[in-house]
Amino acid sequence: EYFLEFEDTPAAAASIGQVHRAVWHDGREVAVKVQYPGAGEALLSDLAQLSRFARLLGPLVPGMDIKPVIKELRDRVSEELDYELEARAQQEHAAEFED
Repeated sequence: EYFLEFEDTPAAAASIGQVHRAVWHDGREVAVKVQYPGAGEALLSDLAQLSRFARLLGPLVPGMDIKPVIKELRDRVSEELDYELEARAQQEHAAEFED
């Protein structure tokens, strides 16, 4: 109901999702990103586990507090998982280049 056409076979795939070609009802061709079910929860759960073991990782990287690194990684992964955030950024970028 959202698209006039939607290709079931992905045009591309990655670790957390895939991209499908589609056509809006007005005829515009678009790329649709679809996140694999549970991918986000699994990644964030893995990072939470890693955070719990940060004390054990400390000796592997002397002089470096690994917790801020894990937090930064979790923040960036959260952004990658937020397709709405990505769409807003693309809309803002497109608006900058409108005539």
